[in-house]
Amino acid sequence: MPRAGDVWRSPGAWPRVVASVAVLSIACRVAAQDPRLTNPVADTVYVTYNIQASQGVAAASAASAESQYVAARVVPLATGDGAAGNLPLRPGETPEAAAARYRKVPGVLSAAPELWAFAQDASGDDGVAASDTSAASPFPYYAPTGNKKWDESWAMVKTSVGYVWGRGVGGRSVDTAPSKDGDETRVCIIDSGVDCEHPELKPMCADGAAFVHNRAPQLGLQYAQDESGHGTYMAGLVAAAANDKGMAGMLYKGSALYVCKFMDGDGVGYISNALQCLRWCISKNVALSIAAWGTNLGDMEWDGPDTVGALYWQFQEEMKQQGQRHLLVTAAGNHGRQLREQKDCRSFFFMPAQLKLGNMVVVGATDETDDVWREGGGSATGDTCSAPVEGVGSNYGSRWVDIMAPGRLVWTTRLRTAAEAADGLATYKQVSGTSVATALVGGAAGLILARTWNWAAEDMVEVRVALLEGCDSVQALSRNLLDSSQQVVGGGCRLNAYNALAAYYSDDDDWPWLPPGMCGVEPPRPPPSPSPPPAPRAAAQPAHNSADETAPAAAKAQAPKAAAALAETPQAVAEAAALPQAPQALAEAAAFPQAAAIPSAAATAQL
Repeated sequence: MPRAGDVWRSPGAWPRVVASVAVLSIACRVAAQDPRLTNPVADTVYVTYNIQASQGVAAASAASAESQYVAARVVPLATGDGAAGNLPLRPGETPEAAAARYRKVPGVLSAAPELWAFAQDASGDDGVAASDTSAASPFPYYAPTGNKKWDESWAMVKTSVGYVWGRGVGGRSVDTAPSKDGDETRVCIIDSGVDCEHPELKPMCADGAAFVHNRAPQLGLQYAQDESGHGTYMAGLVAAAANDKGMAGMLYKGSALYVCKFMDGDGVGYISNALQCLRWCISKNVALSIAAWGTNLGDMEWDGPDTVGALYWQFQEEMKQQGQRHLLVTAAGNHGRQLREQKDCRSFFFMPAQLKLGNMVVVGATDETDDVWREGGGSATGDTCSAPVEGVGSNYGSRWVDIMAPGRLVWTTRLRTAAEAADGLATYKQVSGTSVATALVGGAAGLILARTWNWAAEDMVEVRVALLEGCDSVQALSRNLLDSSQQVVGGGCRLNAYNALAAYYSDDDDWPWLPPGMCGVEPPRPPPSPSPPPAPRAAAQPAHNSADETAPAAAKAQAPKAAAALAETPQAVAEAAALPQAPQALAEAAAFPQAAAIPSAAATAQL
């Protein structure tokens, strides 16, 4: 059985255990009755101005009929190509009417009702070589068993990532990318921030920004500190450093995490701020972003600049503009629902997962049995549109969900309390949800970037294709749904990180395809090496031999402690007394003051 939530101190300290296995709510800490879940339209309008940031906000203020609000709420965009802000409604005005009014103001580029997004988490030694790791083997395997959670987590094994690591591919940090700056494996996490002082994550965090509702935008890693914990879960799955504390992320050898925070301590945030995060990531030359959150738009119109859901239209247009230069990996959602066309299900339409773009990967979650993750068990067979949306489990449907990956009770890094942070602890937790699966697929995409020294960033659509062509075909995921219009996921596709690289390199002999019988399993580990025989007792060395003086000096420093310890364990002394070396050892120990507290061999034998 896995231990619940191990906590490890920084190097040189002893471990302690803190219980932290938990089942989280579908929208992080947002209660199911939160009205924002059923009506995600906020009481504000997001307005962008067609001015250069260098002109300042004053220009926007002077051009607006709402000048008393603009000066305080509109700020230059981090990308430097304009200004934007959330502006208020007039008394009795609907968000749609306010947006239409703002669009008529000179200098305004766009105006759309603000929307809420929700995080999609949910309920609940460097390593050893396995037997198939010889240089002659085409499939070496690396298992970082020195990290305490490796043997307790099924998910990483199921992704076949150990075969990628066995070939020395595990990501690149700035320090491990010697040829030039920019060869590091860059990944942008658009989320609630990250605990970047966590011992597993500190080596990986590169830069940060924060665009959080009701707060001024802030640039710098110090402002991207996690508040809800969701982003820290994501970062650990992508890039935990495998530093013999608890776990290994997909990019454990190195990554440059760009952390953009737009969600608050409740795991909710404005879509306009998520859009700013996406643009900030792109401005940092990051080709891969992870976005494990979303919004149920229901029957809300969104496909156009003047609709109530226009912010998702803007998000779509930004992704279209990026084309093959950027890949967004996003969560299918945790509602346990079959995703359908909006016209066929007016009560449930989940965004951004249902944008249907060629440079996005939509990820669902599986359990240990390779079936769709659902709390309480049961199979995903297809539901009616009238089914309740409060269910907990992975959304599915081959028309929308591209790939699935492990997402139930997976170990990852946990946001630390202030006390844990002060003690330098590394904390962990088992979590479930499509967020978990999304992070693993994002990490697998990062492995392709790492293996190609970022050449793959020139066409991230090819990376997407490789993820889908290299996946394992799982029977339980390929079954037809009740209406026969979709499978659970196309081709029963479940992540295989190794074969994603094999697909990327096509039939290159340098990266052969992993045979089906080896996919998703760890090869047998070799038996432990026999203990070497005890070394013969060394002859006494001359006193002037300075090369050997360190060991006797260290022994003398430790001997008083050892003698005191022996004084408290007479049974151990009795056992030691039976050894042939006992007379000489006792004589040497008698030279220390603590020796008086040790019973003699004869007295000990009678205890």
